Amino acid sequence: MAGFHGWWACLLALTLLWGCGEDAAEGPVCPSDVNYATLRATVLEPFCLECHSSSRQGALRQGAPAELDFDVYDRELASRLANAVTSGAMPPPTRPRPSAEDRALVSTWRQCGFPE
Repeated sequence: MAGFHGWWACLLALTLLWGCGEDAAEGPVCPSDVNYATLRATVLEPFCLECHSSSRQGALRQGAPAELDFDVYDRELASRLANAVTSGAMPPPTRPRPSAEDRALVSTWRQCGFPE
């Protein structure tokens, strides 16, 4: 029985080594234009900054929490922003919403590590 387990362990090790070639370690391909500036122009300005801007106060924020401003790059908020947009949770259903292409840009930005 020990030979059987040794054979399976060897087969598993070979499978893992074969599946972890150089291509698998490279990660996502990140175009140079996938960055905060592009995201801001394409998604944030038309869909988010009317409420999520540090220049908006009180009722002008339309219920947006004061700590959620996207008009300046903030890596700490990037994940929250990406999750809200790609899940469809934001903008609210009563507001214009990003297209599937816009949401794909946000997803790529996340996969690339939220480049500034």
